[in-house]
Amino acid sequence: GVAGDACRDDVPDLTRSQLDSVRKGMTPEEVLAAIGQPHSRVDRTFTFCVQGGTADVTFGKRGTVSSVG
Repeated sequence: GVAGDACRDDVPDLTRSQLDSVRKGMTPEEVLAAIGQPHSRVDRTFTFCVQGGTADVTFGKRGTVSSVG
């Protein structure tokens, strides 16, 4: 299965190195397998809890990662 939402109290926040494993061109399924469930999904953006805050993974018109940050 896919790891739980890192914003939950029982799941540790993602580390910078985990977030760095997300690369441009990845599909949503590949992102989920790499770093787990996002805290929210709005339009083309997944938002994840990371140590020190949140980070967005945005998908372009082709449905693959266009930016991480």
